[in-house]
Amino acid sequence: MTAGSVWKIVVMVLAGGGLLAAQTVPSDWKVLRDEKGLCQIMLPPDWIVDKDNPGTASTKDYGMKGGLAVVLSDAYSKMAAMPESVRKMFGIEKMIENTDKRVFYTDKSGNVTNYNVSIPGKTGKCDVQLTAFPDITEALAKQIALSLGPVK
Repeated sequence: MTAGSVWKIVVMVLAGGGLLAAQTVPSDWKVLRDEKGLCQIMLPPDWIVDKDNPGTASTKDYGMKGGLAVVLSDAYSKMAAMPESVRKMFGIEKMIENTDKRVFYTDKSGNVTNYNVSIPGKTGKCDVQLTAFPDITEALAKQIALSLGPVK
């Protein structure tokens, strides 16, 4: 990729009747891969990859503000929409998309919002949980979460 180029990630968004949208990720963002090297997300350049915990990165001020991202691969689970009984059991606050192509929901704990996304991987599925304090905007959190994909 050349400097100044922009990554385009096509995402299906069911809100609004199945709208197809292009997700633009700035060229200076960094790649965070799960420990098996099967799934990845893109992060702003100021996020710090945790060298002791593969697939984990955070803002330098995480704990009282900022954000934490964890990307995982699960070779043993098949991607499917989340059943209503599971949604109720976990008390999911807001289901954004719930299909066999993507499950995307948020839940809150105090002033922290968790953005959870699962998609099909090359084998099994890819998952990301992004924990965001209020200084991480919803738009930025969604941009990071929706960058989830299998390693190219």
